[in-house]
Amino acid sequence: MAACTHSLPVRLLECDDETEEVHSKEHVAMIDEALSAQPASSRSRRVHSINFDPTTDDWLEVIVDLLKQAGLPRAGRSEVVRVGLSELQRVLAERSPEDIVKFFLNHDVEWRLSRIQPREADGQR
Repeated sequence: MAACTHSLPVRLLECDDETEEVHSKEHVAMIDEALSAQPASSRSRRVHSINFDPTTDDWLEVIVDLLKQAGLPRAGRSEVVRVGLSELQRVLAERSPEDIVKFFLNHDVEWRLSRIQPREADGQR
């Protein structure tokens, strides 16, 4: 993960043989304060509706509960989706349009296969 370029407090979190920067609660509060000082027009958002299958919905609730228990002020479904989209944007940033299409086609195939394989294991089709 890229190093933090500012001087706000950061702590390191060890996770599965990787070291990640994790911003402290104070750091998050400082960023939130700076964001709230921006004009409302620069903070406006459009609302989008997303449907999740029950398995994904349950997983999302587990993540939200974990974040709430950790005391994150913005813990919620929207924040999890925003972080996921931010990560997706980072992953796709340097890819060509063709590679982006391949990425989604491969993901779609993997998702469909994951739905078929459990049924075949049970002898169902």
